[in-house]
Amino acid sequence: MPAVTKPSHWLVTRQLELQMQYLNALERLAHLHEETQPDQALAYYQQMWRLDPYRERVAHRMIALAQQQHTYTLAQQVITQLAQHLAAISPPVTDK
Repeated sequence: MPAVTKPSHWLVTRQLELQMQYLNALERLAHLHEETQPDQALAYYQQMWRLDPYRERVAHRMIALAQQQHTYTLAQQVITQLAQHLAAISPPVTDK
């Protein structure tokens, strides 16, 4: 069995570039569908959110679309997840 090696730097860089292009394409598609097909737009935003839960702009759009469609449970889930993600990357606040 061949030894497993770490991927080359250029390969990791290229993979990240392609992922960003994919996420940007999804975001453009979602934006284009917001007015005419909000369900499809929401599906694109949800796909982005699963791949990159730190895109706060995506969370805001998902919340707005969910509220427009009266799917308040989804809006609340996104708010909760966003708060959890932000708490995970933010240092704790201490009173001095």
